[in-house]
Amino acid sequence: MQTLEVKLTERWVKFARSSTSVVVTALICLSLAFGPVFLFALGREGASFTDVRVILVFAAIVLFPLVYIRLAAQILSQLRIDGRSSEPRAPNQLGSVLFWVLTTGGAVAIYFWLRP
Repeated sequence: MQTLEVKLTERWVKFARSSTSVVVTALICLSLAFGPVFLFALGREGASFTDVRVILVFAAIVLFPLVYIRLAAQILSQLRIDGRSSEPRAPNQLGSVLFWVLTTGGAVAIYFWLRP
């Protein structure tokens, strides 16, 4: 078993210790659990993709989880230490962008597929 010391900025430490992290976690759970349900209901209702409700649901699904993904990326970059040096390797930015593009594109495709 190994011990790891994670170095975070003061801003992330304040966030983790505050009650704001509980609120953000609740918003993430709601957006990922009920966001697709709301999109399904709006699609059945015939709402356009330019409808404010549809845009807000997509924004909630994509933007709320970014808080914890940024924190996780910072911690995981410290786990990926190159064997020759103690410096963390650079994170794969293309993989993160590709993941979010595919997630958002999939959500849009599901919306159009379920729309009457």
